[in-house]
Order: sequence, then C-alpha cells, then structure tokens
Amino acid sequence: MAFGATVFGSLLNARLATGSARLLPADVAERVVGGTLEPGRIGELGPRTASAVADVYSEGLSTVFLSAVPVLLIGLVLALMLKDVKLEARGQGGPGVQGAERPAAPRRG
Repeated sequence: MAFGATVFGSLLNARLATGSARLLPADVAERVVGGTLEPGRIGELGPRTASAVADVYSEGLSTVFLSAVPVLLIGLVLALMLKDVKLEARGQGGPGVQGAERPAAPRRG
C-alpha cells in the first residue's frame, strides 16, 4: 500500500511541477510545488490565477487516476485467475463437513 502511495504521490508531484511552470506565475508555482499554498487563500490570487491553480491540480489528479486504471485491471485479472480452493473443516460440525448436525437451540422457559 505504501509503495503505491509513493508512486502515485510522486507522479502527482511531477505533474504539479510541470503544470505549474506552464500555467502559473513563478511565485504561485513555487508555492504549489512546495506545498505551501493555503487553500483558504486561493481567492486572494485573482480569478485567472485561481482558475489556473484549479486546472493544474485537475490535470495532475486526472493523470494519477488514469494511470491507476491499468494497475487495477491487472489486479482484477490476477484475482480472477486465482484457483478456487475449498477450505477443509476444523473440528466437529465446521463448515464443509457433510452430515454434521447443528447443535440444538437452547430451550426457553
């Protein structure tokens, strides 16, 4: 799990760096890549810059999610290829034991 988060996190950071350099003013791009841009202060940037910040994050996240699709498909194919193994029962009356009787329900009253 941690390995996947590392890979997809680094992919997001790379996309943020390239998108920020392309679409944002240098000072804002530096704060986006450095992680110091506070979400509550985006409105102070002006409408064009705020829209560009949203575009940068949108492009970065869409790349991350689209790159996860092949990984998920490979996992699905591998899961479907798993051999169906019947588990053996342990103890009396456990799952998989044919003819095992169920214990009687306790009497009330």
